Amino acid sequence: MCKKCDYKLKYKKGNKFTSYIPLHGHSTYSQGDGVTKIEDIMARAKEIGAPGISLTEHGNMSSFYKFYNHAMESGINPIVGCELYTNDLYHSDNEKFLELKRGTAEVVGDAGEHLDKSDAANNHTLVYSKNYEGVKNLLNISNEGFDNFYRKPLSSMDRVYNGLNENNIITTGCLQSKWNQLVLAGREVEALELIKKFRDKFGEDFYLEVQLNNLDIQMTCNNFYKKVYEKTGIKPVFSLDYHYANKDDWYIQYLLYVIRQRETVNSYPVKDWFYTVHSLYIKEIDEIYAEAEKYGMDKKFLELAIDSTFEINDKVKIEMPKYPDNFPKYHEDKKLSESEFMQKLKVKWVEKVQNGMLPENDKVYTDRLKYELDIIKSKGFIDYFLILDDLLNNFVYKVGGATGAGRGSAGGSLVLFVLDITKIDPIRHNLIFERFLNPARIDPADVDLDIDSVTQKRCEDYLKEKFGTERVCHIANFGKFGAKTTVKDLCRIHELDFVLSNKLTGYFSDDPNSPIDYEMKNAFNIAQKKGEKDLMQFIKDNKELFLKIAPKMVGMVRQTGRHASGILVSNKDLNCSEIPLLKLKGETVTGVQEGGDEREVSELGYCKLDILGLKAASVINDTFKLIEKKHGEKDLEQRILKSNFDDKKVYDEFETGNCKDIFQFGSDNMINLIRTIKPKSIVDLSSINAMFRPAIIQAGGIDEYIKNRENPEEAKFLLDEKSPLLWDILGESFGVPIFQEQIMFILQKIGGFTLAEADGGRKILKLLHKGNQDKKDNFYDMLDRFKKGAKANGMKDRDIDELLDVLGKYSEYSFNKSHSLAYAMNAYISMWQKVHFPYEYYTALLNHSTNSELSWFVKQIKKKGIKFNEFEIGQTGNSFEIDYDNKSIKFGLNLVKGIPDKDAAIINSVKPGSINTVIELVEFIIGNKITKRTYEPLCRLGYFKGILKNSRVLEDIINACRNKKKSQTVQGIIDQILQDTTGEKDWDKTQKFEWEKKYFDFYFNEHPFAKYKEFFYDHAPDIITQLTSPKEIPDDLEKGKFQLYGIINKIIIKKSKKTGREFYKIALEDDYKQLYITIFNTRDIAGLSEGEFVLIPASKNKFGFTKSKNSSIKKLI
Repeated sequence: MCKKCDYKLKYKKGNKFTSYIPLHGHSTYSQGDGVTKIEDIMARAKEIGAPGISLTEHGNMSSFYKFYNHAMESGINPIVGCELYTNDLYHSDNEKFLELKRGTAEVVGDAGEHLDKSDAANNHTLVYSKNYEGVKNLLNISNEGFDNFYRKPLSSMDRVYNGLNENNIITTGCLQSKWNQLVLAGREVEALELIKKFRDKFGEDFYLEVQLNNLDIQMTCNNFYKKVYEKTGIKPVFSLDYHYANKDDWYIQYLLYVIRQRETVNSYPVKDWFYTVHSLYIKEIDEIYAEAEKYGMDKKFLELAIDSTFEINDKVKIEMPKYPDNFPKYHEDKKLSESEFMQKLKVKWVEKVQNGMLPENDKVYTDRLKYELDIIKSKGFIDYFLILDDLLNNFVYKVGGATGAGRGSAGGSLVLFVLDITKIDPIRHNLIFERFLNPARIDPADVDLDIDSVTQKRCEDYLKEKFGTERVCHIANFGKFGAKTTVKDLCRIHELDFVLSNKLTGYFSDDPNSPIDYEMKNAFNIAQKKGEKDLMQFIKDNKELFLKIAPKMVGMVRQTGRHASGILVSNKDLNCSEIPLLKLKGETVTGVQEGGDEREVSELGYCKLDILGLKAASVINDTFKLIEKKHGEKDLEQRILKSNFDDKKVYDEFETGNCKDIFQFGSDNMINLIRTIKPKSIVDLSSINAMFRPAIIQAGGIDEYIKNRENPEEAKFLLDEKSPLLWDILGESFGVPIFQEQIMFILQKIGGFTLAEADGGRKILKLLHKGNQDKKDNFYDMLDRFKKGAKANGMKDRDIDELLDVLGKYSEYSFNKSHSLAYAMNAYISMWQKVHFPYEYYTALLNHSTNSELSWFVKQIKKKGIKFNEFEIGQTGNSFEIDYDNKSIKFGLNLVKGIPDKDAAIINSVKPGSINTVIELVEFIIGNKITKRTYEPLCRLGYFKGILKNSRVLEDIINACRNKKKSQTVQGIIDQILQDTTGEKDWDKTQKFEWEKKYFDFYFNEHPFAKYKEFFYDHAPDIITQLTSPKEIPDDLEKGKFQLYGIINKIIIKKSKKTGREFYKIALEDDYKQLYITIFNTRDIAGLSEGEFVLIPASKNKFGFTKSKNSSIKKLI
């Protein structure tokens, strides 16, 4: 026996260990394998008294930052690691590897031996980090694996050996490791050589891993390592290889596997599951002793292995830096960046003064600029501002793109306004910089960019060109199991009643953090109130499934996706950076996320850009281009932004409700609110935008606003009674604190806070109506301070309490004024364009509308007296175009599904009247090689009816001529078919409606409603007179009950912003008008489809139509 092998224990106190350090484990981020949430890992570690715990995901490091933070918050030492996939054959001879994987040929090794698929199998290599340098080593190897991806990210043993150092710890890992596979293959000598190789480099940071997992082959490896220890002195270490936190959670692992495989518990029962070990949980120490005794493991050897877990824990001391230096530098020389930044500001400032966007020599502005610059410089954000400036001014604007007025709190920055990153003068509009950025704020500045939807798609490519392809990628998004998705999936795999399952989850919210028991209780109460006994029984029958199993799944990772707009930029190549990576459909994305409460990308020190596509910006931009091209009018947007936003025609049009096409102002409920309020200013529009939120509506904020607006003198008097300062702050919204900035001003001017402090106070106030468990000392300190300040400003105790109650209520759902004002400006500009340049505006709008929107928009445009050209050859464009000669709009051939751009361009080159006969048309089509996928839908849509009225016959002629024999002539074929089809009818109306729906996705000419209505008049005139179609509803009608009938244009699934609960909107239309009806129950829309002629009993209030209670939707035909 080796002299060192004395089985001496450093950490045992008493007769046996009372705890251990759980090593080698997996969370839900080992997708498809691990099934425990990180918070559950921490809870379990505390239960067993473990002062440290490890997490080693399969092949990725996505959870390392979450794990580290959770562990530190829990007072547990985080042992960050990874179970890497390694495959030496993949790296040494990729061709042989692929041949073995594909089984395409017999493969022979270098020594002439026959190879099979097992020789191409992946190994698992277990690595830990002793410190942050070790974490970075591991990240580099893990990330490189995604550059060598074959179903898994693949590294190699050589890369592991060479890429790690004294900052890492390595063990021999699980049964799938290279060491264990050699042992199990009877190649113990090779295994020992590999052990010695790693021991020689890593010394006492290399361990022999032993496990207790009920497998005989594991005991074979354990026994081998006991011999190795006794021979070499290399210490064993005990590990769990846990995949879930608690004993019975193996069944959760099984269910999640069934869900991911799209199986059911009947089609894939437990007995068929490849996971035969059901004990991969975090065990108590007594269970480990019992397992060891059961399987005959030597107690001294076991305790030495347990001792090593504490030794590893003591070796690991990771200190993660917050906001490390990973941010891209605009210039490597910091002084050069600052100099360029200041020069850009200076140039832009002069430009804005010259064009009247800024006042000249105004101290308020220069003081504000200096104040903002001091904070930006002190925070080190100059590079970030330069990156934003470069993206917009050197790319987006340069290629003819455009942005919205702003987004989020960025509108509060004068610097961003000067640089043309936003279009809002914050001083003129009383916006607060501290809402965007302040000295007390720790996290980086965050500017969301609204860019026209066409240019937005090219921004990532520009960033890659600017900073390097290897330094830019999309941010990942981890979709989690929520209460709804969990119950839906469990119902599916257990093959429970589909209708009842849908009804049940229809009563759920989409909040992923909402507890299952709350959702089930709520759903049961709703079912009880509605007398839905079948659903109540369904819930009772499946109580164990829903209340014991389902809650364990909520919060686990369901799938990984790509953030819609989030892009990361790094100062070094991503595969050697300090951020984990993943591969999605061949594209590199971050392994951490950003958004909601997650700030992982920012906290790891990287530049995060939110680049959103905004259709409204595209419409505005294209409209201005059309105006300039035709009328020579330049800088119109600038003129509008400099104005007082007081064009009466604009507000008159808003008041009519003609704003269905205006972004964020186009829903039925919003239109009703606009008609009620009758906005007269940009602040009114901003207030409407901010108020139209479910929480404010339910809290009565809108009603209070409308009441105060009707009698502002009384509202002012009541506020002046409390404090004369209040109306100065709240007057613009008639005494209702709907803006977050207003709450900040109250804290500042009445409570004596600085604006930086007020931004924090605004957030703390949200806790006022929450439970005491959420309130910390800073909450009570803030209240005391506000009360003292308010008293000093002359307020009475009772009034202070009432004011705090109001502020507490509104702080939960008050809105960011910078954001609502920006979107009000977008809306005002859109409406200004529509009022003053309708042809240009509508043409741009139609070119950026979906087919489902076009049906409505075309009708509304025609109501405005604007004509459209016939959809015929010689009268269309490639897209919607203005026909100034005829004062009309041309339809675009791009509307027709499937027509190639090349064919459309050729057809649109035809001048009106240049093709008049069938033979001219046929020769044109054949001569220009127009494809069948083009002329067939055009024939069916009547595009050539000016040449031959019977489009059905025309299609037959073209087909026959394209396939003519040499002995035939085109004219002969035409004459013969015309003769043979004399008296044959064209497609009937029903068929034409079907063609229009198929190729346009909307009804282009006549609407089928007219046909159905005529049928009803003929067969049931008494019934039809009792019904109401959309066009018969007055626009200014506030309430009433109706039997609505019409065609279903669309069925839209919506989600409540407050509860997350799904509901539906049916777009019901007649031949002239469309309206939306809210449907709350899934069963009401079951069996309905688009295009059906239906009757919907509905009631209307000021916010729109809702299907009447205790009624059903009937199909009329």
